[in-house]
Amino acid sequence: MAGQRHKFILEASRHWWLCQWLGLVLLMATSYAWPAHISTTLWGLLVLGMAGFCGYRLNQLWRGRGWRVHLSLGDDGCGDYRLQLPQQPPHIASDDPKYNIRLRPTIWVCPWFCCFAIATTQGRQWVWVFADMLPLATYRCLCRLLIAHKKAPAGA
Repeated sequence: MAGQRHKFILEASRHWWLCQWLGLVLLMATSYAWPAHISTTLWGLLVLGMAGFCGYRLNQLWRGRGWRVHLSLGDDGCGDYRLQLPQQPPHIASDDPKYNIRLRPTIWVCPWFCCFAIATTQGRQWVWVFADMLPLATYRCLCRLLIAHKKAPAGA
């Protein structure tokens, strides 16, 4: 069991989608709070800023529909991390050092989400996994793996 690899496929969660749509709705609702008498220049800047931000949010929604992360972790805290964007196959070469990761000791686990740091060749990166991004049994397996790594003595 020492060298067993656990594979996780993370996808955009319902909470992520809800947050994106809620952000758009709140942005549109702010237009009701604009003053009635403002200059044409300021009004144009506000509309342009709102249109740019709405475009950014809609782009995130469009890109997020096929977003997927392939995460593989071993009991020793080593694994690989591959991002798959829409219309793009996942990178297959797991021996490529660009995709190899190692868990850092900074781990936080709770019933709704877990947060952990990984060391990559590009530096430290934070990974946030919400409970609805994985099936319940798989999320529990990830949490147990993270807690076991956090409790392991340094250098083990």
